[in-house]
Amino acid sequence: MRNFEKRLSQIEKELQSDQYSVIPKAERFLAIPAYTREEFEAKKNERLAELHRKYGDFKEDSLFIVYIRKFSMDNI
Repeated sequence: MRNFEKRLSQIEKELQSDQYSVIPKAERFLAIPAYTREEFEAKKNERLAELHRKYGDFKEDSLFIVYIRKFSMDNI
């Protein structure tokens, strides 16, 4: 039983590491500033296209994408 627990622990550590991910952790977080939702979608699609060119095919749900809404004095 001890060998099983040791092996299971090793597998858990490997799954938590980056070796099973195509995209490095530093590039999985996308903060996209934009004034409008349309601008955000355009910038997001552009950034995703860059990542696909760089890393090939991957699941986009592994990314954390944040919409940072910009404001200007004209909108207030």
